[in-house]
Amino acid sequence: ELNLINQKVASLTTLTNDERQKLVNDLGQLGPIEREAYLSSLTKQHEIVSAPIKTTIGTIIVDNKKAAKKGVKELAKRAKIAKGKNNYLKTIELYQSAAMLASNWELSNELVQIEEIIRKTKIEDLSVKKKDLEKEAKVAVKSKNYVEASAKYKYASKMASEIFKLGASDMTKEVKRLTKKANEYEKLK
Repeated sequence: ELNLINQKVASLTTLTNDERQKLVNDLGQLGPIEREAYLSSLTKQHEIVSAPIKTTIGTIIVDNKKAAKKGVKELAKRAKIAKGKNNYLKTIELYQSAAMLASNWELSNELVQIEEIIRKTKIEDLSVKKKDLEKEAKVAVKSKNYVEASAKYKYASKMASEIFKLGASDMTKEVKRLTKKANEYEKLK
């Protein structure tokens, strides 16, 4: 009986030798009906092949893994062009489309790289916005518009907080500094 179980388990090619041995031992503990049901279920599970899904992103049509890799490269290229024009919103959109494509076609290496690029791009975008808000706040201070200055510093502080959430640990001091400035100018209303 164990030989029969061994033969059936050997046909499951995705298991390691240790997993096969454990499965044989576990199946040996079951009754013949439960064992047959379990083996049948496992066999069916291994026979299921995920059919490729046709994906269309913009003008890119993907129906196989090779086309998916090409599509990811094309979207990344477009994203770099958008980033060169400082269009961070479009850059992030394009990279997210590339990430979705990589995820759908199980391109894990590409997906990890794209997710890191998205994170860095978001940090860069928020940093630019934070600097702009600080400049606007300084202009408001010079014109003695302390309410606006306080609001701009608060918003810049929120930007710094978002940057921190994305993994830039050096932003804690920046959040405190900007919040302190916001509170300082709020008192001068």
